[in-house]
Amino acid sequence: MKSFFRLRNGIYFSRSQRMGLIVLLFLILCTQTLFFVSGFFGKMHDSSKFVENKELGLKLDSIRLIVERLEKTKKFVFNPNFITDERAYFLEMSVEEYDRLKVFREQGRFVNSAKDFQSVTGVTDAWLLKYEEKFRFPVWTTRKKVDKEGENKDWNARSKEVEIEKVDINQASKERLMEVRGIGEVLSERILKEREKFGAFVSVEQFGFIWGIKPEVALEMEKHFVVADTKLKKIIYINRADRNELKLIPYLNYGIALDIIKHRSMNGDLKSIEDLKEIKNIPLDKVGIINLYLDF
Repeated sequence: MKSFFRLRNGIYFSRSQRMGLIVLLFLILCTQTLFFVSGFFGKMHDSSKFVENKELGLKLDSIRLIVERLEKTKKFVFNPNFITDERAYFLEMSVEEYDRLKVFREQGRFVNSAKDFQSVTGVTDAWLLKYEEKFRFPVWTTRKKVDKEGENKDWNARSKEVEIEKVDINQASKERLMEVRGIGEVLSERILKEREKFGAFVSVEQFGFIWGIKPEVALEMEKHFVVADTKLKKIIYINRADRNELKLIPYLNYGIALDIIKHRSMNGDLKSIEDLKEIKNIPLDKVGIINLYLDF
């Protein structure tokens, strides 16, 4: 056998040359494999790094959002009677402190000063010093009496005010209504809409018929207001009015309007409040007031 290896192109390699060629090819293959493996793990590292950066970014966004909301909470003033659980969290109140306030408010009671708030919730002096300047209470709280020690009294004692000057409810403004304990933005607007619908109130009893006004608030209103000028009240001629006009009578509805028409057709004209009481479904507790808006 010949000691030389002949390729097709006529080039010959010795045995040692062939071994060197094989070793060279092996080294090239190892080098390429090394490059491939290092590149693969490098990509995995970069991908892992990207995921970590993304998660970090989300956490930073959450922290930034919390900080922004906390800053807003610090900037705005608020009535501490209406603190929500979210605001309590941002105000750094403990769960126990917030629960005490919640139980107190569920009893229909209100705190009227920063000291009162601390007494109910048990917040520390340091907390009160930090947030007291953000508290805002309704106007009426500045007019109530306090005892000699400066402590707030219970509902009945707190409701006593100093020399209240009564005004005509039919002339009262929204601001004047909101000076009454228990009346805020919503109730004051509702009272004015009721007055506009009727033309005028004719009795202080009507305070208790307004939706959302509690009995104790209605009594408080009677300490502030009287019914004086009723000339703007809307009068309905009950024996000539059609059903659309009849349903405009205070405290009546479409069904009662039809009952009045039916009563007229069967018994003739209504002549007095006694005839009015015979109308089916008419609210007897309000019939005396309804009568004041009618002309027979």
